Amino acid sequence: MRNLDWLLLGIVLLGMVIYQVRQRSRRGTSVQGKKPGHTDNKAKQIMEEEGFSLLQVQPVINVTMEIQGRPHRFEMKSDYLVSKGGRNYLVRVKRETKPVRLHSKVWRNALLRDVLLFKTYGILVLDLGKETISEVHFQI
Repeated sequence: MRNLDWLLLGIVLLGMVIYQVRQRSRRGTSVQGKKPGHTDNKAKQIMEEEGFSLLQVQPVINVTMEIQGRPHRFEMKSDYLVSKGGRNYLVRVKRETKPVRLHSKVWRNALLRDVLLFKTYGILVLDLGKETISEVHFQI
């Protein structure tokens, strides 16, 4: 092979690598989900009374994790994606009947993970039993 052949082969391989990197970065950040419509009317009513607009029901982010070079795909889901005042919020519906401490380690870790993953301004924890919304923000 001549030098020109090696150069062309290198350009083609570089183009393929750039394409793969762009595809991987796009896959991990797009939020998918159902359009508003078929949802729990009580949850929707509470959010609308507080001035939130429903964007998505059950938003989903597809994640690929590599272990020893092998890809493992999974989905991260939440209950709702809403908006108010130009800011997006993730909504987690509290389904437990016993009192929940949002600053407990389990809740804190889950809420921080979700706000970073879905790239929202904050998280709203909706208690359907009490019909209340707790707004949670993180400063990093």
